[in-house]
Amino acid sequence: MSIDAVNGAGNAAFAATQAASSPFRQMRQDFAALGAALNSGDVAGAQSAFATYQKDLDAVQQVRAARQAQGASGTQDTTSQGGSASFQDALKTLGTALSSGDVAGAQQAFQSLQQQMAGGHGHGHGHHHHAVQAAQ
Repeated sequence: MSIDAVNGAGNAAFAATQAASSPFRQMRQDFAALGAALNSGDVAGAQSAFATYQKDLDAVQQVRAARQAQGASGTQDTTSQGGSASFQDALKTLGTALSSGDVAGAQQAFQSLQQQMAGGHGHGHGHHHHAVQAAQ
């Protein structure tokens, strides 16, 4: 195998790794934006950030499913974000509260999500989620 072929394979693997980590990074950023919008009482901004966060969550779940299908190690985390029932319940509660314009209810559901993330859910690959501190 030529050096160019090895470099090409290495570059493809690197690009795939970077693409796979991007949804996780984007999800954290959008979760922070959701928290900021909720903290400021910006319902429209929170609704938009929530919709984006849900898309991110779907992308992350697709990445995890692809990694599991490939037999990647460390991906058998059954309590990952989007996987646990309590996380799904809190996510649903947040969406319902945002839809009805209930800022206080949305903030409470958001705090529940933060606590679950801080409690170790979704850390199957060493991706850490830092809770957004509520400025009240």
